Amino acid sequence: MNNPTGTANNPPVAIGYNGEFSQNKSSFREINADFLIGANRSLGDFAIDATFGGNRMDQTRDNLTVSVRNFYIRNLYT
Repeated sequence: MNNPTGTANNPPVAIGYNGEFSQNKSSFREINADFLIGANRSLGDFAIDATFGGNRMDQTRDNLTVSVRNFYIRNLYT
């Protein structure tokens, strides 16, 4: 039975090859819709005014973030 313990550090690579790769994409969308309906009616000495309305709002957010450090082989992104 083999149960290794401890840590193993990767050896440093040549200067200029450690690098960093970062990518960020964000998008945001919002849709607002309003409506308002009004009516009035006169009945002799009386008047009726009515108003009805509403609102709808939809929001969508999408985010993608990628960050990589410590490249060990130049131009290899796996």
